[in-house]
Amino acid sequence: MNTGFSASHTFPCRRWTIVMTVLLSALPVFAQVNVLTQHNDNSRTGANLSETVLTHANVNVSQFGMLFKRVVDDQVYGQPLVATNVSVAGGTHNVVYVTTMRNSVYAFDADDPNVTAPYWHVNFGAPVANHFRCTDINGNIGVTGTPVIDGNTNTLYVVSLSGTTQRLHALDIATGIERSGSPVTIAASGFNASQENQRPALLLSNGVVYIGYSSHCDQGTYHGFLLAYNASTLQQVGSFNTSTSGIGDSIWHSGTGPAVDVNGNIYVITSNGAWDGVNNFSETFMKLSPGSLHLLDWFTPHDHATLDGADADVNSGGPMLLPGTNLLIGGGKGAKLYVVDTNNFGHVHPSDDNQIVQSFQTGTFNKQHLHSLAFWNSAVNGPMLYMWPQADRFKVYKFNGSTFNPTPFMIQPTANTGHPGGMLSISANGNTNGIVWAAIMASGDAWHSSQPGVLHALNADNINNELWNSLQNSARDNCNNYSKMAPPTIANGKVYLSSFGTANTGTGQLCVYGLLAPPSPDFSLGASPSSQTVVAGNSTTYTTTVTPSNGFSSGVTLSVSGLPAGATGSFSPNPVPGGSGSSTLGISTSSTTPAGTYTLTITGTSGSLSHSTNVTLIVNQPLQPDFTLTASPGSRTVTVGASTSYTATVGAVNGFNGNVALTVSGQPAGITASLTPASVSGSGTSTLNVSTTTSASTGTFTLTIMGTSGSLSHTANVMLVVNPVVSNCIKAVGGGGWVNTAFASQAGTFTTTFDATPAHNNMNSVVALSHGAGTAYSAFANLVAFNGTQGVILARDGGSYAGPTPAIPYSGGNTYHFRLVVNVPVHTYSIFVTPPGGSELTIGSNFHFRTEQNTVTSINNYGVFVGTTSATDTLTVCNFNIQ
Repeated sequence: MNTGFSASHTFPCRRWTIVMTVLLSALPVFAQVNVLTQHNDNSRTGANLSETVLTHANVNVSQFGMLFKRVVDDQVYGQPLVATNVSVAGGTHNVVYVTTMRNSVYAFDADDPNVTAPYWHVNFGAPVANHFRCTDINGNIGVTGTPVIDGNTNTLYVVSLSGTTQRLHALDIATGIERSGSPVTIAASGFNASQENQRPALLLSNGVVYIGYSSHCDQGTYHGFLLAYNASTLQQVGSFNTSTSGIGDSIWHSGTGPAVDVNGNIYVITSNGAWDGVNNFSETFMKLSPGSLHLLDWFTPHDHATLDGADADVNSGGPMLLPGTNLLIGGGKGAKLYVVDTNNFGHVHPSDDNQIVQSFQTGTFNKQHLHSLAFWNSAVNGPMLYMWPQADRFKVYKFNGSTFNPTPFMIQPTANTGHPGGMLSISANGNTNGIVWAAIMASGDAWHSSQPGVLHALNADNINNELWNSLQNSARDNCNNYSKMAPPTIANGKVYLSSFGTANTGTGQLCVYGLLAPPSPDFSLGASPSSQTVVAGNSTTYTTTVTPSNGFSSGVTLSVSGLPAGATGSFSPNPVPGGSGSSTLGISTSSTTPAGTYTLTITGTSGSLSHSTNVTLIVNQPLQPDFTLTASPGSRTVTVGASTSYTATVGAVNGFNGNVALTVSGQPAGITASLTPASVSGSGTSTLNVSTTTSASTGTFTLTIMGTSGSLSHTANVMLVVNPVVSNCIKAVGGGGWVNTAFASQAGTFTTTFDATPAHNNMNSVVALSHGAGTAYSAFANLVAFNGTQGVILARDGGSYAGPTPAIPYSGGNTYHFRLVVNVPVHTYSIFVTPPGGSELTIGSNFHFRTEQNTVTSINNYGVFVGTTSATDTLTVCNFNIQ
């Protein structure tokens, strides 16, 4: 149903004011809209101008979305049709009709989401699969073209393909039952049902059903047929073959049906094939007589041979008659729009197309194909033609009543991703609230495979203002795979969208969109913090928050459950007035409340509305006074006969102030240990003194310090390492190699002392520590050297020897006392020496282990070495001791 242009526009053959007055006088203001044919009307404008429900204001992601989805048995190539007030299922209902490639027709309730089953479903037998291996259509071929409905007789006309036979069916729209004489087998001179693809939508005009035909991927011997059948008797009344002495010249229109003018004349456009201007008419706009289908007039572009050779069909956009004019428009793969005067087509010129009203390029030849056109007269912008070509940007061209401005009036910045582009329909309330509905691939190219789809709703007065799309809330609105070349249907506040379902082949869907039910007033409930901890006998609080939505303003009464024994809860205020605000939940526990973790459920109630939220309550028993006991250092090393000490520390916990008695155990024979003081009050320290006798046991021992206060008792352990005294002296002789001596393994920090006497001045010799016996310098981690060149004492620091400034000299025959503090875990050591009659000097602090030994984990050997060959050169080491 169309309204038209404003009274300010004059058209070639009549004034629009007359047409507009006639059309509007026939429109009931609140009448429901039927969509009984493809693209809404026989002019194929694609516009429903009586849409009063859907507006710029309410088509948005919060108010508009998918109402329901219906799964069908195969891909849906046809546009859904809508008939209102159908007497079906014991009542009067609006019904939407969907056809599939499995030769099925479904009749679903057009409005009610709860009526999930179809009112009826008929199937016409097995479809043809994988015909010609032509992937322009994947999978089955059954019902391809959009049916047509006769609103006067309540009959739906549809064509099926089963085996090698095509049939025209006339179905009662209320029951799906075949009308008398239905179906009839489709036949005509030169017509081969296996070769012909019933691609364009059916046309019903003046009691005649028209059926157009194209090819399957241009394969086989085919022709462009238009066949006419009496709608009542289903008898064929006309047949037109576009290539009677050739092949090709199909009528496919990307699914758009033939157009018809007020006089009943039929308009089709052909594709590539044979042309001679007599019997064969490729790339031609054609005007045919009603019923008998005699050729009345035609126009062929002058470059038709080029178009044929490039398979650049002029008909992929389908025909459209501009309302209120004598003009026919169409365009195709050559990305050129043609405007033809239906009273004078002009046939063909040899070198130009000046005989027609207008032609102009809309995009790149044979790349940015035209597949769908829609037309609307806007109160804001005037009459406009909408297109979203293949691999191109959405464009709008302004019409002045006679011609189009070839420069786009509006254009989107970004091109779509490929074939076939957007399939368009328009909804409007007359010339206001125009919305362009564009079904298109969300990604990829849909020429030979199914692709994810998206439905866009654009402000028709400004196409760069997107009102909504089906992927904004994909979980709710996604209709899955794009139905190639099926425009959406808009009627009575609903949008009906065909879909290829969820798979590449074999699945299909109908998605129905509309205004969502307005949300009811409600509230939400929250609480913070999420967890509180309390000692039994004490109290704590939470804050409960009531947040309104959708105009909610009633009071909310609060309650709490899940409290442990001996605990109570109360809210202030309660109820929360006005539907918004907060309340403090106070929780009181008693001394008998059991310890544990509890989930409290806070519930808010207002009439029939109820919401809950949970918080956690952790109840602990009252804390008992206690103490801690620690000791340091964790380990000491002594030589038999020596003494050492540790520090024991008592800490107070939870107000502890009692007296802690300290004892020690674990010392072996020959070792005594005592704590001073023997008790600590509240908190403090005590010294653990350990003494060894010369007969004490050697080895590693665990000493346990125990603190006791009443029933409370804690322990702390320390390690004691007792090493034997090395009473003999070790002598290394020049040329005699390394002399190694093992001792108890040391893995922490330890101190070793020894006395070393070099026999002569300037004599290279070393005392070194290692893990295991060594026979080369590189096997030792810590080395003290009497340097033979400089006559000074040095120590190894990583990769070289180093010493203090000023240097420490040595003299042969004198004894030097050394002390080494070794930290095995961090691989460092410090070296000190006491010269004869002098005080201790520092050779180096925190020197690194020799580079080759920087990964050792314990030390258990010392070696002595003289680096000369003279037997008179000796180095004597005595009193080697580990502490």
